Amino acid sequence: MAIARKPKVQRTAAPEDAAAERFIQGADKVSVLSSPDESGMKPTMIRMEINLRDRIDAAAKASGMGRSAWIRYQCIKALDEGR
Repeated sequence: MAIARKPKVQRTAAPEDAAAERFIQGADKVSVLSSPDESGMKPTMIRMEINLRDRIDAAAKASGMGRSAWIRYQCIKALDEGR
């Protein structure tokens, strides 16, 4: 029985590897974090008691939203009701 050579495998980058490479290449082009993104939103840091944050997280989870979406929704709702 003859010994066969191991076949040469041509490796191509997986799609997620290509996406990761594009991300890495664009790292030096990152804009200032305080500038609004394409959606027009600007990150805003607020301080609150841990108990309040936990209550917000529970309410957001119960409604199927993330914390930021829930806070935005509640702020808009409160402002619209105050008109």
